[in-house]
Amino acid sequence: MVRGVACGTAVAVGHPAPTVPCVSTTLTSRYAVVALGVVLLSGCGAAGRSQQGAASAAALSFERSVADDPGKACRLLAPKTRQDLESDGPCPQSLREQDLPQAHAVRRTQVFGTDAMAELDGDTLFLALFPDGWRVTAAGCKPQATDRPYDCTVKGT
Repeated sequence: MVRGVACGTAVAVGHPAPTVPCVSTTLTSRYAVVALGVVLLSGCGAAGRSQQGAASAAALSFERSVADDPGKACRLLAPKTRQDLESDGPCPQSLREQDLPQAHAVRRTQVFGTDAMAELDGDTLFLALFPDGWRVTAAGCKPQATDRPYDCTVKGT
């Protein structure tokens, strides 16, 4: 049991006085706060990268499925987007008729909370995060003039 602590020594009952480093508790608290902040920010960055990777994977899976397995591509659409596409007929058939550009690689994905934009080598997709994962809300998107929204071939209203 330590009775008292002063810079340089501590008085312990029944033991010789060991040397105690003199560190300001204010300085120690600051280090603890900074360390905690770094840990928390690192975790957020990792979570953001994880979501970015998941959104990229969903976008690439959609693109690959459009030609090879349109039924799978339809399952990767957001509910409202799929519903709007099915107003012209069954989703797989309607999706094939959209003449979407072909893309094979993701160039960049940006995540904004529960929304994402994936720029591929031949297409731009918009996605939203649902309880079961990322879903495509718009595909076949082309940028318009500055400060104008993208023009998308497949989209929900």
